[in-house]
Amino acid sequence: MGFQVLGQQAAMLTFLRYVDHQRNLPLQEMFCDIFDPAENSWTTLPAAAYTNLGVGRGIFERAAFFGAAAVEGRVVALVGGVTIAYNPKLPEDGWRAVEAPTSHVKVGASSCACAFQGELIVASGRPRCFSKRVAGFRFSADASQPLWWHGTWRQLPNLHCGRVGGAMAVVYNRLYITGGVDEDTGEFYDTAERLAEESWECVPWFQMPRALHAHEAHAMPYLPSKA
Repeated sequence: MGFQVLGQQAAMLTFLRYVDHQRNLPLQEMFCDIFDPAENSWTTLPAAAYTNLGVGRGIFERAAFFGAAAVEGRVVALVGGVTIAYNPKLPEDGWRAVEAPTSHVKVGASSCACAFQGELIVASGRPRCFSKRVAGFRFSADASQPLWWHGTWRQLPNLHCGRVGGAMAVVYNRLYITGGVDEDTGEFYDTAERLAEESWECVPWFQMPRALHAHEAHAMPYLPSKA
């Protein structure tokens, strides 16, 4: 599960995944709710929001968590190898299967994700051959355009370490990935890497209090000073 904040109205979209397969919930109930801070209320997207998805429900069946971020005014998620998007400017379109095949890039499942410089960045993930892989998705049209769901993927430099269950955040316009586990060696990391122009570089001054995976990282404008 996860959440994303969209735009100046700060509409928060929450993605839900129920691990109890026996509940057999409708797709809209196990996937997306929206919180409107102005109204202080939650709503569940109606069934009509999924009519344009164009992919089978099966892509969600094994998606315990997935790469998702708010990019250029839209929510983008990579689920089961399929890129999907929602545009709050055109709610009548609902969720769309994005016209951006990933066959030419190597992208793992259960990736950690972040929005960075107008792209959805997904990193690490399963199976193990993707644990160091990183890829980026960019929309090719503005959110107000009729074909707003079209875009392209590109391959980015590999990580130094496999970081399954890592977390990404943008701090002072630099993209960092923290923690994670290398499933080849079983090592959990308390370190971080950051994206340079041509490669990822280790961050020698960064060390978390404990090694973690399956965690979240968020940038703050400042930390409160101690009294």
